[in-house]
Amino acid sequence: MVYPVWYDFKVLTKLDKRHILAATSAVLTVTTLILGCGSGTGDPVGYGDDDEPVYRVVLSPKTGWRDTYYDVYVPTGKSPRLAVGSYAGFTSRILLRFDLEDIPKIVSVEDITNVVLRLAYYRESGELNDASYAYGDVTISAHRLFAGFDEDRATWYRARRYRNWTEPGGEFGPAVAEAIIGDPPYKREYIRLDITDTFFEWVNNPDANYGLMLKAVGEATTDGIKEFFSIDEKSKEDAPRLVITYIDDDGEKAYHEVIPQKDCFITLADSKFAGDTVNGHEKELEFGSFNGYGRRLLVRFDLSPSKSGIPADASIIRARLRLFYRPAGRDDRVGIAGYQLLSGFTQSDTQDKLESIRYHDNEKYVERDFEKEKPGYVDLYINELLQEWVTGTKLNHGLMIKADDETEAAVFPTFASADTNQPERTPHLEVLFTSPTPPWFDVPEGTSSSPGGFTPDMEVPGCGPR
Repeated sequence: MVYPVWYDFKVLTKLDKRHILAATSAVLTVTTLILGCGSGTGDPVGYGDDDEPVYRVVLSPKTGWRDTYYDVYVPTGKSPRLAVGSYAGFTSRILLRFDLEDIPKIVSVEDITNVVLRLAYYRESGELNDASYAYGDVTISAHRLFAGFDEDRATWYRARRYRNWTEPGGEFGPAVAEAIIGDPPYKREYIRLDITDTFFEWVNNPDANYGLMLKAVGEATTDGIKEFFSIDEKSKEDAPRLVITYIDDDGEKAYHEVIPQKDCFITLADSKFAGDTVNGHEKELEFGSFNGYGRRLLVRFDLSPSKSGIPADASIIRARLRLFYRPAGRDDRVGIAGYQLLSGFTQSDTQDKLESIRYHDNEKYVERDFEKEKPGYVDLYINELLQEWVTGTKLNHGLMIKADDETEAAVFPTFASADTNQPERTPHLEVLFTSPTPPWFDVPEGTSSSPGGFTPDMEVPGCGPR
């Protein structure tokens, strides 16, 4: 049996855990012995605070390793942005609903002369939004919704938890207002759409008030996405609102504003996988997001002692998942998040099956910013999660890697998979650990650092790169 692991052992002087954690890969390859993929002899890489032997194993994807990826639409109800328009195969529409039941108690309906929907252009930290998709004119139209939505559930296909749209993209009527949106402004600026007639229809018939949809006119030919602040923006001054103009008791113009009860946006991606798509044997893996469309990467490694060489009573010092990144011809910037899977997967699973996979979304085991321009390994540390898997505290169904915020307009970094035909790019998991029980292999007394004729630079058949 050939196992998906290769072992590196070194004879070093006394070394505490802090120095091991800080060691670079260059230091870790000094006087290294590669001992094959399932059996071997050797010494620890060093010793811990209490003279505990510290071992190093590297799991490669030859056996017992699974990886794949799939995509999913995610709700955007907590995003500080609202997006509308079409760009590069993505189409977004905005949904808003205003609670107007108390309006007659505040303002006499007969005195209302005008009602305008006002949206504030989105800016990051007060700066101009200079994303390439934000430039150029886009004409947007407002439409009455004919069905309700939940902002924390709505996607292109789903309106509420247990209800899909009868037509993908929402149920809506003819346009009730239009506006041309230009380039992003350099300072705070608003767009306004007059929805006076629709407002009166809602006030006179509250049961018909399902809200508004904003979409691009001619989505198929539109080449731009416009972004506005949502009600989840910290500065409430920039939140969407209805501005109601009325005549007060003194005969003067007065204004009343209503913030949405809920808002979100929904996105359609032309690149969404068909339900029968299988990505488990692709040579590359992808993850990332764009405006509520997410692509997620899954990976699992067999950690049984006989396969990994890691005893069940091991104390994990460091667990480093290494994925080889291939640039996509531009700067890739995205926050990375990793979660424990609560259900298993295989590399033969279809897109439809993977969309229902469960994960522990309240416990994030990986969190880091990713910004890379050149090819190379990206390191993700999963010390705590691996410890729980090894000891059996949690079941090892695998790890999900996704964009930290899938409602953002991000990118789709690409990594080599277990099926890559370039060995120097193979994904692998490097683990440093101590254990009161020696690893499953026997270490003969008096073994030197390089027995059996192996040298530090020799390749071992069946193993991946070091």
